[in-house]
Amino acid sequence: MLPGLGLRQTYILIFYIFLGAGYLLSGWRLLLRSDWWLLAIGLAAVAGSLLLDLTVYDRSTAGVVLEDGLKFYGLAVWSGYHIALFSLIQLRAPHAGS
Repeated sequence: MLPGLGLRQTYILIFYIFLGAGYLLSGWRLLLRSDWWLLAIGLAAVAGSLLLDLTVYDRSTAGVVLEDGLKFYGLAVWSGYHIALFSLIQLRAPHAGS
């Protein structure tokens, strides 16, 4: 959608990289104390999807299914990671009124 508004895809991807790096750097201590490997798998899948989009650009049914499948898998694992992280934080937090 953004390239249709005149923004180049390269700039958008650079912005995503900086945004992701900022996320990882801002909470790296917490990330390392959690199931960080889930986050790594999710990020690798999303990166694979972006890599396919930038290099192969195959709009066949199989190409679209592979690219979007990697993206969906990565986002699902990423979401699962954050659910697990939230659970870990809740378990370690002192309970109010105890």
